[in-house]
Amino acid sequence: SEILAFAQRFAIVDEVTGQLRTPFVVQGGQVFINYAMIDTAFIQNLVLGMTLRSSAVNEQGLPLLEINIPAGKLILRGSAADGSSELANTGLKFFHGNGVTAIDLGLGV
Repeated sequence: SEILAFAQRFAIVDEVTGQLRTPFVVQGGQVFINYAMIDTAFIQNLVLGMTLRSSAVNEQGLPLLEINIPAGKLILRGSAADGSSELANTGLKFFHGNGVTAIDLGLGV
């Protein structure tokens, strides 16, 4: 069996709260999802233009893993807030827990 719809725009509307909300919209051959919980995903091609952060944080509330795509940075932090490492397109830095640079191996050093 199939469910087919002919429309320029397709959405499912949730009226439980009295407000019209669209959990997802299909428009122009694309699907726009406001919030998604996905258990397992196999993605063939992924284009990112934002920062990815782990849900796990250290004692200071900073994410343990942070990938800043636009800046070209990868930041790894210890769970005890005892230091962090930053790999960028200009070099590699290590920081003490208080944020002071311990080692700076970079092009501009």
